[in-house]
Amino acid sequence: VVPQNAISQDGVDDNFDIAETTGLPISATTSTYTIEMWVRGEPQTGIYLWSETNTGLSLFGVATGNTDPSKVYIFKRNNAGVSTIDMDGSITAFDGQWHHIAYVNNGTTGTLYVDGVFDFTDNSVDAIVPTLTSHLGSARGTSAFFDGEIDEVRIWNIARDQIDIQNDMDIELTGSESGLVAYYNFNQETGTNLPDVSLNGNDGTWTGPAGTNTTPN
Repeated sequence: VVPQNAISQDGVDDNFDIAETTGLPISATTSTYTIEMWVRGEPQTGIYLWSETNTGLSLFGVATGNTDPSKVYIFKRNNAGVSTIDMDGSITAFDGQWHHIAYVNNGTTGTLYVDGVFDFTDNSVDAIVPTLTSHLGSARGTSAFFDGEIDEVRIWNIARDQIDIQNDMDIELTGSESGLVAYYNFNQETGTNLPDVSLNGNDGTWTGPAGTNTTPN
């Protein structure tokens, strides 16, 4: 893993809130997108890595497995709160080691990759609501807090293919790549602001005790 630092979250109350800004939340602004990140954590059930919400309801999420806590779980709800996608992956991503996760939505189907390897495809139906907030490391910023480390979070408004994901997953980006909506590399040392390294200014705000940056192994 090439990243210089990663954010360490305690599983209790650590979270980044990202307000509705340029191109975010991604599931409410475009039907084609890609979400990527590196994660390290032990198996944990139904814990959120990325969520997009309206008031009191998570409508889209990338999480740890509901059935198998060592796998990745993807869910989507429609405006009425009814689940449209509810799937666990089959490739281990939570075993105390670093793993890369990428979820790609092309407007018709959603595809999950773990460490650049195909995991599953769903018949993707997105939750589109007027106002959403994005959260990194929790559900709605109030529950299901991730216990582990997260790094190199990349949000795109394009459906990236498997080759592109594999080519870029082990290197840092410049932030000016075409289609990049938000990029969080956690290379800052301190502070409660999570700077977006892309050109779009989608900064996040840390909530919970002071965050800890660590060097990935």
